[in-house]
Amino acid sequence: MPKLVMDPIVEGEDGAAARALAERFNRFQNKNTWWRHNQNATLATFDREFDAAVARLRKSLGAEHPLVIDGKDVKAPTFETRSPAESKLVVGKWASGTTAHAKKAVAAAKKGFPAWSATPWQKRCEILEAAADLFTKHFYDLCAVMSIEAGKTRFEASIDVDEAIDSCASTPCRCAR
Repeated sequence: MPKLVMDPIVEGEDGAAARALAERFNRFQNKNTWWRHNQNATLATFDREFDAAVARLRKSLGAEHPLVIDGKDVKAPTFETRSPAESKLVVGKWASGTTAHAKKAVAAAKKGFPAWSATPWQKRCEILEAAADLFTKHFYDLCAVMSIEAGKTRFEASIDVDEAIDSCASTPCRCAR
C-alpha cells in the first residue's frame, strides 16, 4: 500500500498531526468480509456467524420503536413493517412522524449544529473511526437486520455493511488530504 504523503500545511510545524493521520491512513484496509472468507475457505464460519445473528434478531422482531427527537423518545401512532423475504414476519412497529415532529427534529438539529461545527475535524475523525469499530463489532448483526428488513442476501448485506465500515474508516484518511 502506498504511504500517505502529507500536504505541508496539514503536516504542521512539529508533524505530530501528520504522523497520527498517516498512521490511520496506512492501516486502513477495505473489509471485504465475504470475499476474505471465500478466499480463506472459511465461508462456513461466515454462515455460522450470520445464522447466529439472525437467530438473535428474530427474538426482538415486532417491537415498537418511538421517534427520537432531541435525545428524547416521542410517542406517535405506529405503522408495521414486514420482511419482504418472509411476508408473515413483522419486523417492527415504527412511530409515524408528522410535520410537527419533523419541525421539532429540524429545530433540535439546528440547536446542536453550533457545537458540532465547533468540533475539531480530528475529533470528528475519531467519532467516525469509533463508528467503524462499532459496525465491525456488530457486523453480523447488521447483516442480519439488512437481510430480514430489506430482503437482501447475506452476501449483499455483507457488502453494504462493509461499505459503511469502509466509509467511516476511510473518511479520516480523506480528511487528512
